[in-house]
Amino acid sequence: MVLYLSVKLKTMFVRPTFLLLLISSIFFVQLNWKSVQIDNRVAVSFPSKVEKMTLDNKPVWVSEGDSTFKCMIVITDMKRMGVDATTLAEMLKKKKTYQSIKSGMLAGSEGLALKESTTKFKNYPAYYIELDMKGEADEFNKTYIMNVFIGTKMYSMTFGEAYKSKHVAERTKFFESFKVK
Repeated sequence: MVLYLSVKLKTMFVRPTFLLLLISSIFFVQLNWKSVQIDNRVAVSFPSKVEKMTLDNKPVWVSEGDSTFKCMIVITDMKRMGVDATTLAEMLKKKKTYQSIKSGMLAGSEGLALKESTTKFKNYPAYYIELDMKGEADEFNKTYIMNVFIGTKMYSMTFGEAYKSKHVAERTKFFESFKVK
């Protein structure tokens, strides 16, 4: 009887303690996400310290969640290419615009588009695409890109993960963190 009570008490306290630790560690991980103001209108949250750089004269923010996923956002200002907001809005009505964007993403790689759609994201025109970049198993091969068009700017949010990992919650959190003033 004493042994039975001892086992029962351990079960009663170990399970809740384990659940509490699990829930608090998940909550702690969620608190590590930091919002970064990337321009005067848009803020995005990242899972860890953000590195800001310039790539092809475009501002880029990169953050590695762990060794199996990475978040990135690039701003392409079409005005620098001579395209105003009205012209861009008209271009976004044409399928060839999205084909051109996809071709640019895949240029110089053996990657292929797995899924794509033109949509609205937070009430802005958007182009979503999932890519398989065909690299090594531990590289960021599976790529999810949400391109959001606001005025003359294209905000390209990229979430990359290794083949061996699935980070649906983190990807959703990254995309949903996109805030416009």
